Amino acid sequence: MRHRTDPARRSFPSRNHPCARTAITLFEVVLALAIFLGAFAAIGQVLRTGTRSATRAQLTSNAVLRCERVMNDILAGVLPMQSASNVPFEDDDQWVYSINVLDSGTANLLIVETVVERQGTRGDSSVAYRLTRMMRDPQMYLDAAAGTSEELL
Repeated sequence: MRHRTDPARRSFPSRNHPCARTAITLFEVVLALAIFLGAFAAIGQVLRTGTRSATRAQLTSNAVLRCERVMNDILAGVLPMQSASNVPFEDDDQWVYSINVLDSGTANLLIVETVVERQGTRGDSSVAYRLTRMMRDPQMYLDAAAGTSEELL
């Protein structure tokens, strides 16, 4: 049978015994606080880096879409196939595009290069995207159409 000890007669460890602590020390509190603040700062830095990368990815995607749109407008004849520099987009003045039309060295073939840029403001990142495509010279079609209309007369 077990003996039950009287709660009033319980012996408490003496203060001289090394394992007999009843509270944490100030050093432990400061150490725990330093570890917490270090972890908090590291997590904040990871969040900041993630946010910055997400913004950069979003701006890059937007630049790609805008660059493809300009190139498709040139193909469709909405924009003239001639060089232009730093033309702002109608929907957002922060974005500009440039068109560079070069001779390819091959008859009736041109190299069309479009560049879309956005200059960063207030700490935003600057983004640029370049798209190059070879296209037939539209003057070739005009000359061919003029030649056939002269033959019909």
